[in-house]
Amino acid sequence: MGAPTKVEKPASLAARLAAIFSRHSVALVSLMVALSGLAYNTWRNETTEAQRSTRQAAFRMLEELGELQSRVNYRYFANDPVRGDRIGGWGQVLFLRDLSALMPAPVGEDAAALQQVWSEHGDALDQGDAEAERRISSALSLLREDVLKSLQQLH
Repeated sequence: MGAPTKVEKPASLAARLAAIFSRHSVALVSLMVALSGLAYNTWRNETTEAQRSTRQAAFRMLEELGELQSRVNYRYFANDPVRGDRIGGWGQVLFLRDLSALMPAPVGEDAAALQQVWSEHGDALDQGDAEAERRISSALSLLREDVLKSLQQLH
């Protein structure tokens, strides 16, 4: 008969894991770096896209606000029903409300308030109502200020 063979004890789980990590440490570190870089790049792209959408909506809103203010001024001060067309004003008010969905608070609230003021006082511009002009112009100014603040807060 032969000499008895020595039976090795299996290594502990911790020792086996340590050996695996030791042998593959460069690959594991590379994987961690790649995953963290991918996560950062994804976050940055999403942030950039959100800011781009906000910026474009804000500039478009500022254009519409200026045009709507001109429409109000033509209707009230110049009594010009062609350039101060109330129905065209409704289209602009609704467009502003729709664009406000792309903007941070309180722009959406301001756009809803403008819509409410326009629905209550837009008709009164036809009669030269000074209070109607003041309320509509105030709502336009408030919305413009908050759109500009939103633009300034972008990084």
